[in-house]
Amino acid sequence: DAEMMTLFAALAATSLRVVTMGGGPTPEMNQVAIESNVRYVSSLLPAGVQHTVLFADGGREKPVIQFEARPDELTAGATIVRGLFGDGPSRGKSSPWLRYRTTSLTNITGPLVKTTVSETFTKLAEESSKIPLLLYFTGHGSPNQNDLENNWMDLWSNGELRVADLKEELRKLPAKRPVTLVMVQCHSGAFANLVLDPDLQDRPLCGFFAAPKERVAARCPPSVLEEDYEDCT
Repeated sequence: DAEMMTLFAALAATSLRVVTMGGGPTPEMNQVAIESNVRYVSSLLPAGVQHTVLFADGGREKPVIQFEARPDELTAGATIVRGLFGDGPSRGKSSPWLRYRTTSLTNITGPLVKTTVSETFTKLAEESSKIPLLLYFTGHGSPNQNDLENNWMDLWSNGELRVADLKEELRKLPAKRPVTLVMVQCHSGAFANLVLDPDLQDRPLCGFFAAPKERVAARCPPSVLEEDYEDCT
């Protein structure tokens, strides 16, 4: 957390443009920790920073946030079953200790789908090349078994944004515009290739990537107890 705050403070020393992309591909994979990450990063930004937030389905009406019931809210039977068998093979809606609610985020710009990502970069392309851009992704990532250099970010409704897709979006930006990538998803290391890509050298890139291309990152817990989180913001 201290390193992240230092990074944001340095970026905010000049004018800054921020795009946050967050959320899982389905409610069952859209854990409350992801929502908390979006809220936390938003809280670090100085007042007046232009901030686009693409999150889950883009709305606030449907129960798309998965969270875990507090221990004192579980029945004795559910507590025993969970103690014996854990969360089971999958965390489906039938699990008595997993529940769903609407998002508490109030700054959502639109859904995390490929079309809105592309539309966002089209708008970014019209902005000044002197304004640094921070692109932050919090959610899930998947490995491309045919080419680990082209892994993808999991978008809402089981969509995909691959390394090659993000490259094409970045190429829309004005030359010389500084871009910082912060990606905390599994298999995010594949996106580090963009930093050295010859086709992007006129756009100064740097980044933080939570895991190598072939490995998972820390889990996204459904617990509402943030002190228990083991994931990376």
